[in-house]
Amino acid sequence: MRVGDELSIVKAWVEERETEPPPYLSESELLRLMRKYGIGTDATMQDHIHTNVIRGYFRIRNRQCIPTPLGKAVINVLSKTGNELIDPLFRSRMEKSLMEVTNGSLRPDDVLFTFKSEARKIYEKFMDKQKEVSMELIKALKESLSNRKMGSKAS
Repeated sequence: MRVGDELSIVKAWVEERETEPPPYLSESELLRLMRKYGIGTDATMQDHIHTNVIRGYFRIRNRQCIPTPLGKAVINVLSKTGNELIDPLFRSRMEKSLMEVTNGSLRPDDVLFTFKSEARKIYEKFMDKQKEVSMELIKALKESLSNRKMGSKAS
């Protein structure tokens, strides 16, 4: 084919479908991503996952990490107001800086100053949107509590 060549349409159709969300991460995929971004150590990665389960952000079912209404609300709020906190590169950069402190190539005060000033900026964004953030999280907590009550009645 060359620019300007004419083509005839052999077949055309319209297909109506709804988009589907991607499948949930498996626990092993989450661990692989944590390793990739340098989040945690082999000794602490499972603890990070367990902490998120305890806090009610997601549940593990059939080896998949299923987000709860609270977990979805937290991610939604963070993506609007504190995106840095859910960016794996931010966390990775922080972990690398802490490792550099332990091996002596960075000073603790410098790392503290850097991340404290970044945290202050994130905090200010949250404070600017405090009402919206709190309303969204309250709604999710109520839904989460309601789901727990319904689940305990079904048992």
